[in-house]
Amino acid sequence: PPELANVKEEIEEIRNEPPPPPPPPSIHPLEGERRLFLADGCRYRFQELTFARNFSGQHNYPGAVLRESDPCLWNFVGVPEKEDVYRIFCADPNFSDLHQANLTYTRVLDDEVPQDDQAPYLTLREDDYCEWQIRKLSNKDQYELYCLSGSAPFEGESLGWIDEQEDLKDELITATLGENGNPSWWILPENQTPTLPRRASHLIVMNRG
Repeated sequence: PPELANVKEEIEEIRNEPPPPPPPPSIHPLEGERRLFLADGCRYRFQELTFARNFSGQHNYPGAVLRESDPCLWNFVGVPEKEDVYRIFCADPNFSDLHQANLTYTRVLDDEVPQDDQAPYLTLREDDYCEWQIRKLSNKDQYELYCLSGSAPFEGESLGWIDEQEDLKDELITATLGENGNPSWWILPENQTPTLPRRASHLIVMNRG
């Protein structure tokens, strides 16, 4: 019947249609809750980015530090229409009061005057949204993070670390901007940690005669 012939033609047309194009890649592939570990070759490698409360007499904000055995989750929220640009919020399940606080920086003050020649503190604050550009390194599962907010000389500087920050109540390795080059970081899901390199022993033999 003509009706059946029409149905067969429609089926053939559907079968011959090209597949739909794949969806475009996300401009924010790292969105969600993540952990950050220092990945470059310094002595603090594998230490995790976390925070400490009231660690400085300069301010009463929590400060970002590097520590072992202190897991901390960070929520990466993509900034609309900006590729690979995020706001980074604390998502530590043990401190729900800090979930609205985002990772930003605080200048060192001397008599209430900001000191731009000293490495700033990385802090958690609710009223100072900071944007971070995350650049993936080629041939490595590692990233560099650059601050896009604020003003000179710290705008555009990379997330780094410093172990000689002044005015600290404890001996801490603090996160800062623009120190130790452009260190790389692992950005991993909640249940992952960096894989430690396998240790190897070697026997050195000196031939005589």
